[in-house]
Amino acid sequence: MKRVLTVVAAIGIALGGYIHFRLWHGVYRHAPVREMFLIDVVLSAFLALAVFIPKPAFALAGAALTAGSLVAIALSRTVGLPTFHGKWTEVGLAPQQALFGINETLLVIIAESVALLACLALVTLALRARTSTPATGRRRGAVPQWATPV
Repeated sequence: MKRVLTVVAAIGIALGGYIHFRLWHGVYRHAPVREMFLIDVVLSAFLALAVFIPKPAFALAGAALTAGSLVAIALSRTVGLPTFHGKWTEVGLAPQQALFGINETLLVIIAESVALLACLALVTLALRARTSTPATGRRRGAVPQWATPV
């Protein structure tokens, strides 16, 4: 289960980064949000690989990246996304650029939502593994009763 979640998270993060690159290259290269798109591309490339390292911090970073991207999409379509060059606003699923016949904005929302859920599931599994009790009935990391000072 953990391996499947890891692969799903990596694919979702990588697809989100790839779509951000396509959008930057096709539409946003000179827009006020250009730096944010490139930062997303670089972080996505790194985290899509790093999530395979079995450390919950990388899954948590993947969740933070995808959640941040989803929040940025929501802000840009509501109150405006603050950038280095002023506020950026869009309407609906603009731009009308498509990948696999699907609007890229919609596709990035789907990919990053799936990646976010998979990353959060990985973090939850890691936390449960740390606090679970082994077959001996003791909490992992607990001092055995015979080793307790009297």
